Amino acid sequence: MVASISARGNAASAARYYSHLQRDDYYSRDGEPPGRWAGKGAKRLSLDGPVTQTEFDSALRGIDPKTGERLTQLGGRGREHAAGWDMTFSAPKSVSVLWALSEAPERQMIAQAHRSAVLAASAQLEATAGWARRGPAGATREQTAGLLMAQFDHHTSRESDPQLHTHTFVFNLAPR
Repeated sequence: MVASISARGNAASAARYYSHLQRDDYYSRDGEPPGRWAGKGAKRLSLDGPVTQTEFDSALRGIDPKTGERLTQLGGRGREHAAGWDMTFSAPKSVSVLWALSEAPERQMIAQAHRSAVLAASAQLEATAGWARRGPAGATREQTAGLLMAQFDHHTSRESDPQLHTHTFVFNLAPR
């Protein structure tokens, strides 16, 4: 599996990126499954099941999607809250081609293997890469108690060729 990551900027920038994909039906076309919440942050915020647009937008802004409570401080010196990162986990092309050429039962098994690999990689990411800054100018660093992630599984690229991959949005908010 290959992982790529890109910062999505502030909440408005991240929302534009994801709404652009939604307008193109990238997240919902051809029977792609709905997004799911992942990570210990999702459990702590009681986010379970499919990702809704309202919940996603609230979390982008650093707001608890269930209570409306602000979970993050606004950036210092006039900066906006950074929303998070889009991490994409992609299966090797040979696996994607095998998925495309297989019958339905084998496709399901291959897709499930991909999801299992994504969940294992996400758990490792959560255990080792979740750090927060706090205090004056963010001088104190501490490991978080988990991450809040929204995951979207896809089976094809935007050009409709076989490409098993999962977009994992890692929100810039985490329990400590």
